[in-house]
This record gives sequence, C-alpha cells and structure tokens, in this order.
Amino acid sequence: MVDFNELRNKAQSLLSEHSDQVKSGIDKVGEVVGRKVGHDKADPIEQKLHGLVDRLKGDTDPAAEQTTGDQAPTAPTAQQPTPTDPGPEPTVPAPAPTPPAGPAPTTPVEPTLPEQPGSPSATGRY
Repeated sequence: MVDFNELRNKAQSLLSEHSDQVKSGIDKVGEVVGRKVGHDKADPIEQKLHGLVDRLKGDTDPAAEQTTGDQAPTAPTAQQPTPTDPGPEPTVPAPAPTPPAGPAPTTPVEPTLPEQPGSPSATGRY
C-alpha cells in the first residue's frame, strides 16, 4: 500500500531544497504562456504558483495559511453557477421552414357521367 503521507513529506522536502529551481521553471513557463495568451492572464496564475511554492515549503506566516494541520492545499475549483447566476442561456433550435403560401394541392378526380333515369344506380338496385 502506498503511504501518501510519506510521499507528501518527501515532496515538501525536495521543494524546500529546490524551491528556487521550481520558481525559475514557473517563470519560464509563465513567460511562454504570457506571450501566447497575454500576460494579463498568465501573470496572476504565475503569482499564485509562487505563493503555493512558498506555502508548501513553509515560508509563509502560519496565520495567513488557508489550510490547517496535515491538510494539503487544494487547487481552486471552477466557479459553479449559483441559483442567482443560472449560467448561459440554452440554445433554442430554429423553427422548421413553413410551406409556401397558396392553394393546397388537390388530388385529381375522374369525371363521372350523370346518372340516367332507369339505370340500376338511380333506382338503388343493381
């Protein structure tokens, strides 16, 4: 069975020893991402990652930490819509096209001859 506490302690130990290298890597990736999507979007993430490194290696004020005891910090989650913010409106499919206006088509009917007096159909007998 994997001892996750041991893995976490090892990761924190390595981070404490090599935090400058980790921050340097964050800066390099942040520069590349900033050129692609804009520094206004990448810089805040870069700052948060620097703060995370500092917090994990223990450089921050314990009163300012958001976690307590043995809890590992969690990554921020995406904002979920609230009841007051239902999210994007659902799309409605386009209505079906309407047929062109005009008279309705009719079925052709065979012409019939008028009935002759004395014929079986005129008397109701065959």
